Amino acid sequence: MSVLGSPESPVRHIYRLWLLWLGVVLTYTAFVYYEAAKPISPTLASIEFVEILAFAIGAGVLSGLFSVNEQKDSLTLSAKIHGVGAAIGFMLLLFFPLTNSILELKCGNTTVGFVKIGAFLLALTSFIFFVMSDKERFRNTFINNEGLWEQAALFFMYVPFVVDTTMKLC
Repeated sequence: MSVLGSPESPVRHIYRLWLLWLGVVLTYTAFVYYEAAKPISPTLASIEFVEILAFAIGAGVLSGLFSVNEQKDSLTLSAKIHGVGAAIGFMLLLFFPLTNSILELKCGNTTVGFVKIGAFLLALTSFIFFVMSDKERFRNTFINNEGLWEQAALFFMYVPFVVDTTMKLC
């Protein structure tokens, strides 16, 4: 996905603006989740806050401000900042469905808790395939679909947000 924001991309301005917008919205969302979860568990609320905020800043704001080049072997300072920010953000948001499911289980919302655990397991599996897809060893396998696995991982990481827009915690 990052290539969409590269200097060579015809949609770079739209994509980079989208990432900045996403970062701002998710920064606000991190505070909302913190306030909602704090009465249930201040520790889990803090963990969720960090998970969402890291993604908002790393995969949103920093990725929107610093682009990568179309060719992966061209590592500029901008590409390095983008890569590190996005990687840290992705890795932390990966655990958001798990943290959020624990909060649901603490509230007695067993079904929703297990749905979010399922989302975590599917996000983790997709993320592992995403990382593996870049390796030469998996070039001619079904794993060699980097964009698909990245989108699938994000989809499952976003499941708790979608579920929570239709339900209220506790």
